Amino acid sequence: MQAASADLEIVPPSASPEGHRRSQRLGIALAVGSGWLLFLAVLAYQTANPPTVNWAQLTRTDTVILATILDPARGEVEVHEVLLRRLPELSVPLGPLLISPPLDHWQRNQRRIIPLARTTSGAWVVPQAPLPAAPRLDYPDEKSVRVQLQAVWKTSGSLPVTGREPR
Repeated sequence: MQAASADLEIVPPSASPEGHRRSQRLGIALAVGSGWLLFLAVLAYQTANPPTVNWAQLTRTDTVILATILDPARGEVEVHEVLLRRLPELSVPLGPLLISPPLDHWQRNQRRIIPLARTTSGAWVVPQAPLPAAPRLDYPDEKSVRVQLQAVWKTSGSLPVTGREPR
């Protein structure tokens, strides 16, 4: 009985041709699955949380400008371009402009798309959306934001009709 068991050779599955093919298929499946997961992760990172223009805020906006933040503490910006305005006679000068109060997240040399409203005293402010405790919003200078602003322009022919004026 011992002689018969000595003649048997135990071959691990990976050493047989069938086991080798299984290992190759498993390796290919793992590589394809890992590549797919990496692709999805990169896609999610690039498209996550795009900025969305708040149309309700635009109802309280007189003009929308493209500006660079010069002094975030004082609210001083350099106006490069007026993107939209409600009334043709309402002009925002190109160059330095004070916005009061400044937004907390501003950083020096950031390029921002900023909706503005003029107060009765003549100061420029970033208007709130007409919701309780709504923040004052501005937007990064990105193509997607400009496309949304153009959609507002095409929909209404100008900025939406103003709501209550800021004080």
